[in-house]
Amino acid sequence: ILPLPYYSVSPGEVINMEQVVKVPESKDHFYAISANVYQNPYTEALGFDNSFKVNTFYYLVSKLQPGTELIEFPSGYSVTDEIKQNQYEMLDQSTDVALRLASRYLHQDIDADISFGELAGSSGSLATALEIIQQLGDNDLIRGRKIAVTGELREDGVVQPIGFLEQKILSAEKASIQIMVVPAANRADIIESGITFIYVENLDDAVVKLMAPQV
Repeated sequence: ILPLPYYSVSPGEVINMEQVVKVPESKDHFYAISANVYQNPYTEALGFDNSFKVNTFYYLVSKLQPGTELIEFPSGYSVTDEIKQNQYEMLDQSTDVALRLASRYLHQDIDADISFGELAGSSGSLATALEIIQQLGDNDLIRGRKIAVTGELREDGVVQPIGFLEQKILSAEKASIQIMVVPAANRADIIESGITFIYVENLDDAVVKLMAPQV
């Protein structure tokens, strides 16, 4: 029951971006992918302040679960609420970046309601920007395909590498995703699957490759 200095990451949800980017009239949608971080249900009762640390039982179970990764907890992260608040701040910042880059690409002000709800993290910013371009632009980037996107956008439009790609690929496979847009910097992290991967360097590169007829 006692918490150990590890946290556990496993395959998470596949989120239809229709739930995230809300516009008056919508077209087909992209999908974003999350990874699940286990929360220890016993920590509060035992008086510990970090529910992300696994207990001994879950530690042993995680060792046997495919796609589950145990990671030593970094120093400086101690209180659950502070960790969550930091994640929400990162999400707000990455959403702002996605809005600015999509607005710059489309040469127009963006009128869209964006909300990830309880899902936190910055790796959804590329999916957010592409969803806005899909919904408000003139071109159909999806063309009937089921496409998931993961990647963190910098202010200059460069797509940064993300973590827990294995877990996200497993989630995408389970959801019958056909194509997955991922950072080019994560090419070495790809695991074997039936998914077609599109490796992108920046936002413009992602749009061009999604528009390519051979993909």
